[in-house]
Amino acid sequence: MSLSTSFILLLLITIIPLIFFSYQSSIKIIKKQIQERVESIVNTGSFLIDADVHNRIDINGEISNDDYEEIREAIVAIAKVNTDIELIYTVKKIGDDFYLIADLDKLESDDNSTGEIISFDSEEAKNEFNELLYVN
Repeated sequence: MSLSTSFILLLLITIIPLIFFSYQSSIKIIKKQIQERVESIVNTGSFLIDADVHNRIDINGEISNDDYEEIREAIVAIAKVNTDIELIYTVKKIGDDFYLIADLDKLESDDNSTGEIISFDSEEAKNEFNELLYVN
């Protein structure tokens, strides 16, 4: 083997693990930053949305205009500050089921979808969603 071939081989053996390590480290950092941002937004939402008002909303769509307006204003405020967030909604858990209470996409329409049950593709997805509801 020539000296240049050996050098290139040594260089590749050194660089490939470094690239892989850098890639893995970058992925972890990005995931952590996204998680921290989501937690921050959720915590902000928990301060803006009065839990008592949210709990008064019946899953069958019974909602007072004042309660609905308070929830709507909070969600719109979150959306205005976080313009890159596309999905903002509130959820109520009753038993093992999750119900959509307010959805940013539908707040301006006549269809507020209050009480729409949220379905999951798998039990694992449902468990992950359940864990998200209890971010502190």
